[in-house]
Amino acid sequence: MVLGIVSTILLAVGVFAPAIDFSLYHESVQIQYSLMKICQNVGLISSMWMGIPYGILIAVVVMGVMSFVDIPMLKLIPSVIVIIMVILMVVDVGNVVEWVMEMIEKFSETGTTDQAGDVTALQVIKSFMIGFYCLAAGIITGIISCFAKSKKV
Repeated sequence: MVLGIVSTILLAVGVFAPAIDFSLYHESVQIQYSLMKICQNVGLISSMWMGIPYGILIAVVVMGVMSFVDIPMLKLIPSVIVIIMVILMVVDVGNVVEWVMEMIEKFSETGTTDQAGDVTALQVIKSFMIGFYCLAAGIITGIISCFAKSKKV
């Protein structure tokens, strides 16, 4: 139950906490986007992205409810929902790359990066923030909670 609740909290935080930081590309402005905001922006390009944060929030609610049910394998349902949302993100990552490159071009005009084309994968990974890490930790904790055995007293 505790692992399920921890997973619920981590997944909820993962949706709303800053997930990517563009201040690396701009000297004077700190620009952070949560997964919700990223999905709203990319959703203008690819409508599939509009539903991703809501799918994760549905999984959060289901995980919270399943934490109080003594059938650990049922916690796989919300974990699978989150994994499906992540797979949708990866499958349609081209639209995110397009949005990220537009943002980097916009910010690098007066920032520290000369051109958006010079951006490396390492720089993008450095831009990841707590939101992505909480989402990953929430998925892992949720899956682990499915296999944890409770002790009957």
